[in-house]
Amino acid sequence: MSVKKIEPPVLPELEQMLIATAARNVRRSPGGRRFRIPTGRIPRLVAVAATCLAIGGTAVAATGVWNPIVGHTGGPETLSGTPVPTAMTELLGVLRREQTPRDRSPEVEATLDGADVPGGVRLESVRYLGPGADGKATVLFSGVEAGPFDREGEPACVARPLPGESRPIFVCFDLGELRSGRAYVSSVDGGGENLVDGIVPDGVATVTAIFSGAPPVEVPVHDNYWELTLDRPEAANPDGESGVIRTVWRDAEGNVIPRAEPHG
Repeated sequence: MSVKKIEPPVLPELEQMLIATAARNVRRSPGGRRFRIPTGRIPRLVAVAATCLAIGGTAVAATGVWNPIVGHTGGPETLSGTPVPTAMTELLGVLRREQTPRDRSPEVEATLDGADVPGGVRLESVRYLGPGADGKATVLFSGVEAGPFDREGEPACVARPLPGESRPIFVCFDLGELRSGRAYVSSVDGGGENLVDGIVPDGVATVTAIFSGAPPVEVPVHDNYWELTLDRPEAANPDGESGVIRTVWRDAEGNVIPRAEPHG
């Protein structure tokens, strides 16, 4: 009589998915700051139990483990596995597309590792926008908190590495700022160069920057993001803030896009 050997079921992808999901739900550093969970050391039963609680027993497709270091001393206290607010995803198409390997690239990880990011960073919302200084990347993400910024609701944030700066410069914008065209900021890098960058809603193809002492400059928009390096006349605004006094949005046909009136 022949005996058929029964092999135990092996589900490496499902196992890794369960471990990764559990890690995202329990990840927290002892000091509440800079952290990385070594997912391979999480007890298997604990990972499965935590995942069942998190996803209600529903099986989902494994997408791979991504567990970057986020923040530095004074950085976020937690990560968040909650979805990006619908109002924000409806406004920003870059947050609606699927996350790609480039969004999880070493350049993006280098930006997140040491950035002054707010609490409640959603790793699934991290998106690559473009190159940054020192081999890093300009990154957009959603957060539960706005960090040091006084914002209404859960914001969208941009981390932009600049030459001569030890940590990326980041700023967060709420829905009101996005809709009214105020979601941009001026920064000065370690070499004294001025940069203006910001994010805009879907449908904006170009942003025209208006200055008090220089001709307007039009820049393209990609992935809801735009940036402009200012020369001396453009940066010389007497108010001591950004040389850009206002912006104009245009669609792909060159038509001006109206904005919501700012509150306050």
